[in-house]
Amino acid sequence: MKIAAEGALREVIGRTPIQAAMSDKRQQIADETRQLLQQLLDSEKAGIEITQVQLQRVDPPSAVIDAFNDVQRARADQERARNEAEAYANDILPRARGDAEHTRQDAEAYRTSVVNLAEGEADAFRAVYESYKTAPEVTAWRLYLESVDDMLRKSTKVIVDTSGKGLASVTPYMPVTESRPVPRYAPPTIERPAPPSVIAPPAPLQSGARPMGEAR
Repeated sequence: MKIAAEGALREVIGRTPIQAAMSDKRQQIADETRQLLQQLLDSEKAGIEITQVQLQRVDPPSAVIDAFNDVQRARADQERARNEAEAYANDILPRARGDAEHTRQDAEAYRTSVVNLAEGEADAFRAVYESYKTAPEVTAWRLYLESVDDMLRKSTKVIVDTSGKGLASVTPYMPVTESRPVPRYAPPTIERPAPPSVIAPPAPLQSGARPMGEAR
């Protein structure tokens, strides 16, 4: 009986992975062993019925215990590395998707802003063009005055030409060597030319006096 039971158990264990035999296949091994042992006993007409086979303890053979422990540690390390990788993926992927969506929204907002600005400038140019086609001289003069006004706003000094020879009596003076910024709201400084010096007339001669250089 003992020899038959050991033979049946060895046959079932031999075709079952050791990892499964030590974990979730214990009950399956016990059931298959009971069936195989019952067949052996019935073939020998022993008259014995096996009702239950229970595995009390499953240990690897002593000859391969060290290798088996190494395999178990490697499996544990593999499972730990897999769990860490899955945790990292679950953390990094949602953040990457969020950053990508934020970048896409920023790009869409920038595109809309640039397109609207370009369309506004194009509409303004078309309006000026239509006005120019209707009244070229008036529109050209208005554009000229706007350009001069914009230039005078940026100048810090203004020279006034009082000779009347130029077409305009006000000339902007914008020095390129001055680096100190001037507020745009500051009024321009007007420099006027100094008045010509006045020469006083000579004093009248007194009676009995002679002009300088006259001989007595």
